[in-house]
Amino acid sequence: MQASSRHALVVDRSFLEDLLLRLGDMCEIRIQMDSDTAAITGLFAVAGGLLGVLFGGARGAMLGAGIGGAAGFGASAVVTLREIWDKIKAKLVELFYIMQEYLSSLEPGDYIRAAQYVLENGRTRAQFVIMIIQFIGKALNADVFSTVGDFLRANQRYLQ
Repeated sequence: MQASSRHALVVDRSFLEDLLLRLGDMCEIRIQMDSDTAAITGLFAVAGGLLGVLFGGARGAMLGAGIGGAAGFGASAVVTLREIWDKIKAKLVELFYIMQEYLSSLEPGDYIRAAQYVLENGRTRAQFVIMIIQFIGKALNADVFSTVGDFLRANQRYLQ
C-alpha cells in the first residue's frame, strides 16, 4: 500500500487480486462463458455427428451430435474464477476500484484489517461476494454462480 498525494491510501492491485481469488475459492465463484461454451459445444456436436454417421448412419449422426453437444456443454460450461482469471482480468479493471471503495468504507486507512474483517465476518463476506458476482456477471455478460447463497440460507437466523 502506498500513500497518494491526497493522503488516501492506494491499495496494491496484487493485494486486491489475492483477496478476490481467495474469496472466489472460499465461496466457489464459478463463471459460465457463453461464447466459449457455444464454440466447444458446437465442436463436440459436429464431432459426435461425424462419428455417428461413420458408425450408425442418420440415427447415429443425430445421437452422436446430441451426445457430443451435451459432452461439450458439460465440459466447458462452468469454470472457477481462479481458472479463468488470467483471461478475464483485463475486462474487470473497474472491479479493483469497487473493491477498494468497499474496503475503505469498512476500515478507512487500513485495507489489511478491512480485508481480514471481510474474510472472517460471514455477513460482510456475503455482501462483498454478491457485489463481486453481480459486477463480474455484467462486465462479462456471463452467468456467475457461487455458494454464498447457500451460506446465507444456512445462517439466516444468525445473520439477522
